[in-house]
Amino acid sequence: MPPASLLLGATLDAVAGTDFFRWFHLERQLGASEGQIEFRPSGAAFRDLVAMTIHRDARGIVAAAEIRIARSFIDDPDQGMNAADFAASFLSAALPSRELAGIQHLVDTLRHHWRYARPRIVAAGQPAPEIHLDSAPYLVWLGRNPHWTQPESATGLRLEATGSDVRITVGLDSARPTP
Repeated sequence: MPPASLLLGATLDAVAGTDFFRWFHLERQLGASEGQIEFRPSGAAFRDLVAMTIHRDARGIVAAAEIRIARSFIDDPDQGMNAADFAASFLSAALPSRELAGIQHLVDTLRHHWRYARPRIVAAGQPAPEIHLDSAPYLVWLGRNPHWTQPESATGLRLEATGSDVRITVGLDSARPTP
């Protein structure tokens, strides 16, 4: 049976072979434990701005994934679109399709909102992107709300804004509140 998403339910080797990992040139960092492994982009421009942590269960299967994106990167007028691309691509890779459909408005807003100066190009026959500037998860992205958890999520999706970054966590334990 295939994994529920490209990341969750997969082995570390399968995850490392995804387009998401290859596109962003994510490299394993030294000092990781067997259950928790950190990855960062290999490029110097993004290495200190984005970190991804994979949480594996006792069998070595990915049970949860978290991406942390620096607030300075999100708010940068020139590079903010790259931060949004990391977040939207992470959501697309980490969420099963049935749950991604319920949060597609966030992915679309991240990819197409005017703030990031991306043109809206829609292929014939494709629905126009859903832009929801006042949605609770997007307000977390902007730093206006402290956190949001996807209701009734079997997978578990949580966004949390701290003073220095935004954390997006997908996995069974992400639905529980942060202490």
